[in-house]
Amino acid sequence: MNSTHNNLQKSWGTLLTATENYARQCTDILFNECNRRISWKLLNEAAKLSKFGSHDEEVYNHCKRLVLSYKETVDLHDRFHDEIVSHEVREIIDGIVTVLVSRLREFEEMNIDTIIKSDTNPVTVEKNAIIAQATNNLVKCINNQRLTFSEEMSAFCVRWMRQNLAKEFLLEAISKEILPVIYKSYCSGLELCKSQLNDINHRKKIQLYLTLMEDELEILSTIIKIQVKALEQAVEYASNPLEKIAVHKILSLLREAYQHFGRASTEIAAVFRRLEEDKLDKALNIPVSYDSFEKFLLDRFRKIRFSNSNRIKEKVGIFKSQIENEIDSFLGRYKLDFYKSIYRFRRMASVEIMLADEMINIFVNLHNAWPVLEQDAEKELQQEILQGVAETIEIKVDGLKESTLQFKEECAKAIADFSAKNNPPTDEKLQTAHVEAWRLWTENSEDFFQSYPEAPVFAEFSQYYEKSTSRCQENLEKKLMKFKREVLLYEISTYEEIIAYSVSRLREDEATQYAAELADTTLAKLEVLLKKNNIELIRPNPHDTFNPKEHEILMAETLPEFKKGEIVKLMNSGYRQRDTVLLRANVIVAR
Repeated sequence: MNSTHNNLQKSWGTLLTATENYARQCTDILFNECNRRISWKLLNEAAKLSKFGSHDEEVYNHCKRLVLSYKETVDLHDRFHDEIVSHEVREIIDGIVTVLVSRLREFEEMNIDTIIKSDTNPVTVEKNAIIAQATNNLVKCINNQRLTFSEEMSAFCVRWMRQNLAKEFLLEAISKEILPVIYKSYCSGLELCKSQLNDINHRKKIQLYLTLMEDELEILSTIIKIQVKALEQAVEYASNPLEKIAVHKILSLLREAYQHFGRASTEIAAVFRRLEEDKLDKALNIPVSYDSFEKFLLDRFRKIRFSNSNRIKEKVGIFKSQIENEIDSFLGRYKLDFYKSIYRFRRMASVEIMLADEMINIFVNLHNAWPVLEQDAEKELQQEILQGVAETIEIKVDGLKESTLQFKEECAKAIADFSAKNNPPTDEKLQTAHVEAWRLWTENSEDFFQSYPEAPVFAEFSQYYEKSTSRCQENLEKKLMKFKREVLLYEISTYEEIIAYSVSRLREDEATQYAAELADTTLAKLEVLLKKNNIELIRPNPHDTFNPKEHEILMAETLPEFKKGEIVKLMNSGYRQRDTVLLRANVIVAR
């Protein structure tokens, strides 16, 4: 068993290592996919959480477009300056451009011009930085959970092997142990995004753009309502065609800027006012519940295929078959012990039955050889004795046969009952035993060989079998002892009495001495038969000391030649088998 245990332990260590490596590969795939999918989801969901939403980018884009319109207007003025010859037109346009140049200079001083000139929207950069921070925190959480799961990998692999490396078991473990923590981090990330995106201290650029839009709308309104109107009237009287073209281009740019910026700034201002007036910041309404979050990931995980799954399952199957072989061996030993017990019980009964059959044959032979005297008035007493002994022997034979048959039937029934209750395990119980053995091994491989016989499914075979065997053996031994004492030895004992009281009177007559010798020979045969069966006679001699364990007092006499407690006479022999006294010898003791 030690050799088997050592071999199994080595195989188990190799299998655990291979399974752990496989499990790490599978979980790495799942965690990497989790990282990608959840980060992508956080990015998409976080983008929806800002109170200002897409208006952040709109403010920037409208401001940028306005600045470009200003620059383009100033450039047109500079390009067509020499073509504008009308004094009134030149004066109005110079006034407008002076205002625009002043605004552009103020933009430069406020560093807004540099921001607007940039190809990258600073609002988008700010948003991406906030979302990136939340995403990085989520990735750290996922990696920490990967590490936590990895630390418990050995214990998980053992549980996983019990489930035949089922993919669903791995997903369920991740779902129960990992996803709740990741979901919490995911929600925290969204809350962080919302908080930071809506924090006014982090929205200075937006507030600056908002103030800028309000100011510029007022300036543009003044230009359009006063200066542009005056310019339209003045240009009607211009004589230079190029002058008219330049002025109309400038007017078109200003009108377009006013129309677009005026409408956009009004809408955005209304949005900002409404949001600022809403003092109660509503609780974050997470777009995805945990159930949806879990389903989103698990549905994706189920589509992933793991390579080498059949190979590792085959290794687990081979090792399980080794455990099953050990259990089959155990149950095979139980089966062998069962058949050995059946054989032992039958042997126990057959020994007594053979002893009974030989006794019957001895008495039958005695009965067949027993002499009969011819009618003779002088021999009447001897004839009665002979006839009486013959009848007694016949009764003994019939009684022995009947008792032996009854004993045989009782033993056969006891053995049949034992056999019926201890049949070898069925296929269903064998399968249950295999499953239980695999569970016990994975729980404690070190003590497997000591512990599994005590498990209920095996105790059903081992302990119950042992108890059942013990009960059956005890029952049979009682039957054997009773049959031996109350039937076999009783018949021999009473036969001794016949010799002592009846046959002894046949020794006096020459005609019946043959019968006495025949009776003595029969007794000798019986004693040989008993000795062959390891049964010794207890026959104390006169003057032997009385022993209550082996002797039974029939009567006590006072005799001068005997001391108190000495045996005076043996009445019936006793019988001992090994260390057990079957029947005590009947004696007369001195007092």
